[in-house]
Amino acid sequence: WLPYLMEHAAQLRPIKTIRKLAVLEEWVERAPFATFNLDFNSVLYESTSAEGLAACPALQNVHTLSLYANDIGSSAFRTILASPSLENLQYLVIGSNGLADDAWLAIGEANSLRNLQRLDLMDFSRDTKITPESMRAITHSPHLTNLRTLDLSCSHLEPEHCRQLTNTTGLMNLRTLNLSFSNLDSACCE
Repeated sequence: WLPYLMEHAAQLRPIKTIRKLAVLEEWVERAPFATFNLDFNSVLYESTSAEGLAACPALQNVHTLSLYANDIGSSAFRTILASPSLENLQYLVIGSNGLADDAWLAIGEANSLRNLQRLDLMDFSRDTKITPESMRAITHSPHLTNLRTLDLSCSHLEPEHCRQLTNTTGLMNLRTLNLSFSNLDSACCE
């Protein structure tokens, strides 16, 4: 195992996708230099609470955290983002949680996301209303400067959102922007 795990650690590739926090803790104990995908799609509260997740030091070994479709709520989401153990997180999936404005603001304010390279806010449920302030929190965040991919597909975007995206000061390394199925019209292209 050791050469295999060391090879993955050197390439920063996750070696396993895990769906329970206790299993993550076991794997981190076995392979403290490896990274993992933590997939809580629709099952976060079956495994732990937001507080339990935020307090888990094994999050330092998480490359990808998927919280898709958990109905987390803004308060719990803020708790998770406040975790200092998220500092190595590369990819965050939080779409379809019906998050309010304060959750978007929390993303922009989260120093723990300073190494994030991919942010997936895709919202198939279309529960999330993105305000211009929400978009500004993301596009002008000093903590998201390493972001390379932003997925806003299936969002309700308006011309003001497009202006925020094109006049960003924070997303200087952004290479991929997914706006598919986002109700774009010709006014967004002006």
